[in-house]
Amino acid sequence: MRADRGAGHAVGTTLGALLAAVPLVLAGLWGAGHATHVVDLADGAAWLVSPERGLVSLVDAPTAQVAVTLRLPVADAATRVVQGRDGAYVVRGGTLARIDAATWTVGGAVVFGDEDATLAVVPGAGREAGLWVLDGRTVRLVDARTLQVRATADLRLGDDVRAVVDDRGDLWAADDERVVRVRHEHGGLQPVPQRGPGGELVLVQGRAVLVDVAAGTVRPLDGRAGVSCAQTRSRSPGAAVAGSSTSPEVFAAFGGALRVAGTDGAACGTVARVGDRDTTLGALAEVAGYVVATDPRTGGTTVVDRRTGALQTFALTFPGHRVELVVRGSTVFWNDLDGHASGLLELTGGAWRSTPVQKYDPATGAGAQVARTDTARPGPADADPETASFRIVSLTPDRALYAPGAPAVVTPEITGEPVPGEVWWWRFENLVTGAFEDFRTPGVPIAFDALPDVGEYATTLVVVRDGSVATATTTVRVVTWCALTVSTTLVDLAVDPTVQVSVDPACPVNQEITVATAPWLDADTSAATVAGASGAVTLRAVAEPPTTGPVAGALTLEVTGQPASQVRVDVVGAAP
Repeated sequence: MRADRGAGHAVGTTLGALLAAVPLVLAGLWGAGHATHVVDLADGAAWLVSPERGLVSLVDAPTAQVAVTLRLPVADAATRVVQGRDGAYVVRGGTLARIDAATWTVGGAVVFGDEDATLAVVPGAGREAGLWVLDGRTVRLVDARTLQVRATADLRLGDDVRAVVDDRGDLWAADDERVVRVRHEHGGLQPVPQRGPGGELVLVQGRAVLVDVAAGTVRPLDGRAGVSCAQTRSRSPGAAVAGSSTSPEVFAAFGGALRVAGTDGAACGTVARVGDRDTTLGALAEVAGYVVATDPRTGGTTVVDRRTGALQTFALTFPGHRVELVVRGSTVFWNDLDGHASGLLELTGGAWRSTPVQKYDPATGAGAQVARTDTARPGPADADPETASFRIVSLTPDRALYAPGAPAVVTPEITGEPVPGEVWWWRFENLVTGAFEDFRTPGVPIAFDALPDVGEYATTLVVVRDGSVATATTTVRVVTWCALTVSTTLVDLAVDPTVQVSVDPACPVNQEITVATAPWLDADTSAATVAGASGAVTLRAVAEPPTTGPVAGALTLEVTGQPASQVRVDVVGAAP
């Protein structure tokens, strides 16, 4: 691809490598690091990972938006993120790295185990309590900020270790055979094996409780007697368990049902059916008397009122995708570990509502609000952009969207008159990979002969004039398909059975739309198959709906051949 960095203004780019011809002075033009940021992590935000994309996004609950997206050094489907008090921790194999919530940076990975190890990472109770890091053989208490080891002890449990920290600050660790309590006292760690077999560990009102689903028992680990509940007994693998923060109860989900056992023996039974009998439910969480259960097979998530058994079901993700739940205060963050979707579940006016938040653009792979290399002030140290005699008013691409290989022109609008010797530097940065190219042009629009492959590219201009500096950035998006927009995500057939479907008029590609319905529905469609066109889908019931309320994801629409484009619509049925 052609690139003329001398007198011309047209450039080509492959982003294959940094340009060796760029002078070292660029180190002064493009600084590194980030300003200090303040986001309420205790109640209002959570770090959500997209493991296979190598991204982690800070989702802010008050705004229901991504505050920043950070790139991880490695994209690995097994990567996990553990929420901390003033940051979070990236766990991959036997390594651990800290995300600094103040500077929005990912620290270096610290090795605590073999590459194939499975670490359990649990924040301590209290701001200065440290961080517990353990595998089956060893338990460590490390500094929550520096990850330096404070104390260590032998644990002698299996590789599949589970752990919780109770309100007193004690760590409880278990495998299928044993339970160990670990205290930090007298400058060291004191592991104390407990009587009885192992199992799953949960916190109930801040106290550690051992759950043996196969035996149908719950056993508080503070010395109180255990309780047997036949309704929570199951030999099926993969039962999900969760403890209540507001009542002395443990919840278990298996066989498509949510069940409860009281640690005081007061409760034992089935709360509600949330799936088919052969369903293996996924993540489970309790908040304020409600239990949230995910169904990986359907992509649905159900919120159950513990008191009444009333259900609300939301079609949050694609079938087969893994979902994690993060409880922050009264908000439940949900995260599609295998896709771009995430969001909030919040109780408002007696009903739960789901607010989706897109972690990254599925059409380009670029993270929302991705952290980039900051632009520092070039030129004299006292140059102040606020007092500069000129500014870059706008930086405008000639299209909103581009197809791969298409040409592009980015035109700046700058106030004031040009002066001899002024410098124009450009940076073209791939927001998916972080790769970039820098080049210099005269004061004219910049033209790219052919854009690279699918992605999102930040184009930044820095102009130095008479010792002053001005900067501006715009984004160029390259796509092979465009997202679908629907007029509603909830259709009541008795009110209005029609859904309007549209595509961005700037979409540079032609695409077909695939419409699918539940077996009890039929769809008549006029949706066009060309870029920028809109259409309508009209639904009618051809059989009895399975419920009188909304049926999650009864209508799906997607760009043909692009599963990530799928839009799911809930439908309230009516008898045919």
